[in-house]
Amino acid sequence: MKRAKLIFVFALCVGATVLLLCFAANAQSSNDPRGPQGPPASAANLSALETRVHQLERAIHPIAFIANNFSNDLSVVEATSNTLLSTYTALPTFGPLSHVALNPAGTRAYLNGFSSSGVLVIDTVSLAQVATITVGPSPSSVAVNPAGTRAYITDDFNDTVSVIDTTTNAVVATFPVGHGPQDVAFNSAGTKAYVVNRLGNSVSVIDTATNAVVATVSLGHSPFAVAVNPTGTRAYVVHSSNVGTVSVIDTTTNTVFATIPAGPFQQDVAINPAGTRVYVANTLSSTVTVIDTTTNTVVATVPVGTTPLGVAVNPAGTRVYVANRDSNTISVIDTATNLVVGTFPVSNGPIDVAFK
Repeated sequence: MKRAKLIFVFALCVGATVLLLCFAANAQSSNDPRGPQGPPASAANLSALETRVHQLERAIHPIAFIANNFSNDLSVVEATSNTLLSTYTALPTFGPLSHVALNPAGTRAYLNGFSSSGVLVIDTVSLAQVATITVGPSPSSVAVNPAGTRAYITDDFNDTVSVIDTTTNAVVATFPVGHGPQDVAFNSAGTKAYVVNRLGNSVSVIDTATNAVVATVSLGHSPFAVAVNPTGTRAYVVHSSNVGTVSVIDTTTNTVFATIPAGPFQQDVAINPAGTRVYVANTLSSTVTVIDTTTNTVVATVPVGTTPLGVAVNPAGTRVYVANRDSNTISVIDTATNLVVGTFPVSNGPIDVAFK
């Protein structure tokens, strides 16, 4: 029944897509002075339209995918009503799950486990396993580029990043970075990737065209996670130590632009779609720090569940989901008020969140 609900929600989204595409095509035909006999829209225009339709769908019907570390499964939640739609259980030999990332179209989820030596590729509608891809022995994080053509997986044992071709589900490159790579994020153009090296106290800046390290940014102790703003001008790095600051990197000069006080032992960071707010999960204090990116100041500290490890902003920018590992819950923060407006249970040990 839960899977049927998920498929029903997807069917509504598909229906909306078809209607919007038809409307756009009719509008183009009626506005063309040559009438309906004019040439069809270019592939690039249709691709841009489809991308916009997907964005609208996600704003209306956001779905959250939550990786649960202790139970080694994936909770699929309708994020308007916070209703559990389905649960995907990973392979017994795979895991424990540590991260989940979705492609831009929202059709594939990429899961990695701490000791699995691999990445699971899941169809987000049927929750069927599409592929299992062998990477390094200790995959620590996964991210998909904005074009949806490549997935980058960090390996904190081999100090490398593996690159997966998302069409063939094959590893097409592996390259070295700093010591103990823990997280990776792309700029919006997909031209640069930023790899956080926890043990090397640095960020490796990657040219994605060549997979070459073009810069290394030195940071404070134990950088752990990174997020890049929508314009690609700033990268925000949190630290899993008692340093208690967020490092802001100017991506033009690849230097630390500012440091912002936050809670100790930060585990994750997310930026809203407008790029105006940064949300930091503070593990020991069980809080989320909210940062104004214009002034680089803390504007709120929000109490959440126990041991928050993952944080994500919904596509509309109106809600923040916080994965509280030790209370087995998700806290929902209203971004207008910076208050928790909902808390709901999931499986054991929620650790990461991604939105479709």
